[in-house]
Amino acid sequence: VVPGETLRLRAQLSAQSAEAHGAPKTASVDLWAVAEAQLRAKDCRKLTGTVAKIERRDASTESRGRARMLLAECDLRRGAKARALGRFVDVAEHFAKASAAEPALFEAAKLAQELGKWAELVKRSGAQVD
Repeated sequence: VVPGETLRLRAQLSAQSAEAHGAPKTASVDLWAVAEAQLRAKDCRKLTGTVAKIERRDASTESRGRARMLLAECDLRRGAKARALGRFVDVAEHFAKASAAEPALFEAAKLAQELGKWAELVKRSGAQVD
């Protein structure tokens, strides 16, 4: 598992797409920058507060899913892989229609395999695997 690679690429594409479509730069962009800095610093406690602010400012499924991915990524970077796995699964389940769902599911699958929790993850998802 390479922490952050999927999330980093997704964030870059999202930012490029928003800029290409003329999205206005609002105050929430500042919160995203703060959150990214806290993620780089592996300061999950402060990041939790920033994510709460982001969610209060923008309650869209897309924004909330992206913000929760940052929390999962922070746990992963700090070495709390089991907790990160839980967060990735939660993003995939609760924000299934958001763009964060696919990378969350991918990260969850990688971590589940690494942690020996693949069968548990499959059982939780209700998928049938032969």
